Amino acid sequence: MSAGKINLKIIRHLVKTGRYSVRQHAHQRMIERDIFTDDIENVILLGEVVETDQHNKPLPTCLLMNFVRSQPLYVVCALSKNWVYIITVYWFDPSKWINPWIKR
Repeated sequence: MSAGKINLKIIRHLVKTGRYSVRQHAHQRMIERDIFTDDIENVILLGEVVETDQHNKPLPTCLLMNFVRSQPLYVVCALSKNWVYIITVYWFDPSKWINPWIKR
């Protein structure tokens, strides 16, 4: 993997093998929004990449989405060499999205 690139295959492998951590901000949002660890894993392992930010610092990030409990759930994650960081999580908000794949 070259620096500054998001590799979904590597992200999924690391999550499958438990090599990820939920950052404090994401953990707080999980509590506030009734989101579970299994939900996050579902989005990462089965979801679609909605966007990437190769220039985000300190690590590039990607936004993934999948339907969980019949509604779109989003996970922002960052990939380090051998670790995935869950940055934040949130449910679909129609005031911010045209549809589950396109932001307003």
